[in-house]
Amino acid sequence: MTEPYVLLPFHFGHLAPNRMLVVNQAGEFVFLSPEDFARFVEYRLPTDSPLFFDLKGKHLLTDTQVTPVVNMLATKYRSKKAFLNDFS
Repeated sequence: MTEPYVLLPFHFGHLAPNRMLVVNQAGEFVFLSPEDFARFVEYRLPTDSPLFFDLKGKHLLTDTQVTPVVNMLATKYRSKKAFLNDFS
């Protein structure tokens, strides 16, 4: 079976018993309930839900080709860390 979407690289952690922080490589983040987090990582999130579109907009998942999305994430990361180019 093909999954309805692809998870992109992210970090996560518990902030409270009922709140989780999910952060992508570029620093974009979202707070999820443990139930929504489980649906997200178990590929059970409805692809027409507002949460799906929020996660997609923050580059935590994609339902399209992965390469262009990863390239966009890399560009965001490179832009965010551009100040390091002038660090001596």
